[in-house]
Amino acid sequence: MAESLEVLRRAGIHTRPTWLPFFPWTTPSDVADLVEFLDEHRLWTSTDPVQLGIKLLIPEGSLLESHPAVVPFLTSYDPASLTWRWSFQDPESELLQKELEAISAEASDCGEEVMETFTSMRSVISARVPDRDWGRIIDPGPITPRLSESWFCCAEPTFNQGSSIGVMIGRVD
Repeated sequence: MAESLEVLRRAGIHTRPTWLPFFPWTTPSDVADLVEFLDEHRLWTSTDPVQLGIKLLIPEGSLLESHPAVVPFLTSYDPASLTWRWSFQDPESELLQKELEAISAEASDCGEEVMETFTSMRSVISARVPDRDWGRIIDPGPITPRLSESWFCCAEPTFNQGSSIGVMIGRVD
């Protein structure tokens, strides 16, 4: 990936990578490794905060339904969302994913500045991985074109996004 990034940059091509940091076996250290990759390759301006909180979705009919690495983690099928629910091997990873997802959703719903959101997310990650403490982002990378909507099809919608179309997601009032 690092080599590909350099080739694209030399060619003047902007990248907008999509990250999928949370699988059943993801550890908080794995997420910290992603943060370090973003730092090292100056990808903060190419990444939307939602990308750090995305977890694997397993839709009905997916080949992952029967994959031996995934099957032990499947807990139930949710017909309303047409996806399989699964559990994390490491409970700390589940807490981290939910925290990062909540930070990203709140920031998206209120229009918070992206680098401020990343600073909050980095603090949460470094709190869960004690040997990693990065401080603030020194070089976020070159300014890259952005979409007007930072939420991607691979991320679950926020409460406000769902309620805008009459669907209740995440919160029960």
